[in-house]
Amino acid sequence: MNSKPILFSGPMVRAILDGKKTQTRRVIKNIHPPYAEVDNWHNNGIAVHLTMDKYGDYHENLNPYGQPGDYLWVRETFRYGGDGEVLYRCDCSKYEQKEKGPWKPSIFMRRSASRILLKIKNIRVEKLQDISESDAKAEGVENINEYSQLWEDINGFASWQDNPWLWVIEFERAEGDKE
Repeated sequence: MNSKPILFSGPMVRAILDGKKTQTRRVIKNIHPPYAEVDNWHNNGIAVHLTMDKYGDYHENLNPYGQPGDYLWVRETFRYGGDGEVLYRCDCSKYEQKEKGPWKPSIFMRRSASRILLKIKNIRVEKLQDISESDAKAEGVENINEYSQLWEDINGFASWQDNPWLWVIEFERAEGDKE
């Protein structure tokens, strides 16, 4: 099985577990406005983006997340319990989060500790502000305004106004996850 890791914040992990989140948006790296242009195309079924630099030269970048049919395993904030069991921060109360010791950042989670496996259904490229109301709900929130606030909470003040190009990854929970 072809699988890669992907990081999610606690609230987004909770939205996946609750069945509310079926999409995620990730910034396409190495696109530098105002010269960038992006075109969706597929090379042997792999989503690719093309960028045009200020000299009119195109650069090809494969999407780093995979293609439809591939899997993503979720990395989230965690720690090991006294008996070696994996505890997940988004499952703990505020009291439990403080009382049982330090948490490990999601970036350090190994595949064996991951409990969520996602199957990629579709990948496309779009600008951040092109999100629809139905896509905002698929991101695990109620509407575009709530999504824009979430985006800025994660990516920083005024990041919504930057309107970057994104990978839009549609997924479903896969057989074989631990929940």
